Amino acid sequence: MNKVKELAKLSFPALFSLMPGVLAKFAVVPILGRYSIEAMIAGSCAFTVFALFDGILYASFTGYRILGSKSAGTKNFQSVFAECMTFALLISLIMMFMIFMFSCELIAFFGLRGDSGYAFELCRFYIDMYLISYPFSAFCIIGNITLLLNKKIKMLSIMSICDGVFGFLFRVAFVYYIMGAEGAGYAASIHNIVFALIYFLIIKKHISGITFRLHKDVKRISLLSIPSIIAMVFDHCGNSLIFSMIGNFLGQEVFVASRIVFSITIISFIMIMYISSGLNVLGGSELGRNNYKGFYAYYVANGRLLFVSACILGCAIFIFRSNILATFTSFQDIALLAYTPVAVASLYVIFMSLYQNNSMYLKLVEKVKADMVCNIVSIWLVQIPISYYLGITLGMGLVGFSIGSVIYAAFRFAATYGIVKSHIVRHIVK
Repeated sequence: MNKVKELAKLSFPALFSLMPGVLAKFAVVPILGRYSIEAMIAGSCAFTVFALFDGILYASFTGYRILGSKSAGTKNFQSVFAECMTFALLISLIMMFMIFMFSCELIAFFGLRGDSGYAFELCRFYIDMYLISYPFSAFCIIGNITLLLNKKIKMLSIMSICDGVFGFLFRVAFVYYIMGAEGAGYAASIHNIVFALIYFLIIKKHISGITFRLHKDVKRISLLSIPSIIAMVFDHCGNSLIFSMIGNFLGQEVFVASRIVFSITIISFIMIMYISSGLNVLGGSELGRNNYKGFYAYYVANGRLLFVSACILGCAIFIFRSNILATFTSFQDIALLAYTPVAVASLYVIFMSLYQNNSMYLKLVEKVKADMVCNIVSIWLVQIPISYYLGITLGMGLVGFSIGSVIYAAFRFAATYGIVKSHIVRHIVK
């Protein structure tokens, strides 16, 4: 129970401080959804494109979260920080080039065709504007993780709350009072640039020994991060295939409803991920001292914490799904289409918390390839075929696709648990 309390004291402040910034990004969909249906479609598609590339960018910090948690407070942390900054800059520049070259193809791939008129052009504008600030977005993530690894929770809370509040206000002001639907693109870029500069000043002042120099060798970081990047690409391509099936077979309104359901599940996933940040920091610290039994104790405690948290969150989503949907759209037809799938998604949250704990275990013991394989197999060999069969073949529609996501989470939990149990027997029990 003491371990649970230790994790909670670190995880929940991190959750409540980090979520405002996340919600500010997700707020673009409901903000545009209340502005016009075309703006909502464009915003949803642009959000999907950048969900892929933001996911890749975030996955590129896997090595930093692993090595940083083991070296925080030591002289080695400066070297890990420099490697992370170099690798993140490289990844962000590569992604900027890819998005610049293939923006139209990406928009079409994610379900918005060129004959969609204003919605297509608006989506392309959002992507071009966000692209400008991409390296700054990468540095915001670096600053966020650096403060967390060094347990600067108070400073992290202040930054994240300001990030969320100003991010939301920027978007509302630019969309409704300054520039119309195009304002969301300008707001996102300005927001990223401003907060990257603030993170730079805070890290320079509050984290001792940090110098902003690039590192020649990024091998350690890349070996731990690339499997997570590959998993993220396969994950999002799988989700994109699912959305493509929904758009082609079930229609545009069901497609928009599916984007809302997906947004709710992603927010839930991020919340669970932040709650597991305590295991990342405290468990990683134990591994840095080669204390496997101490790490295992935190893993068990984190599993209990995540499960209870997920049950509460899942029940809240189920009970208040009408109110949640009302924040995403004022169009009743779309809200009605998403109503039952959101109820099913509340069960997904519980299974997702179970596999997230195992996934964090595998990453911290540097079994990132095993976690990658489990993720790819779960979505491509389990979720996609089952979702197609239930949603299209049996005619269950969006509900069938939601059930497919629950089965995916349950299978991934079982697969990762088998690997974790084997590792525990070899390294802890013995």
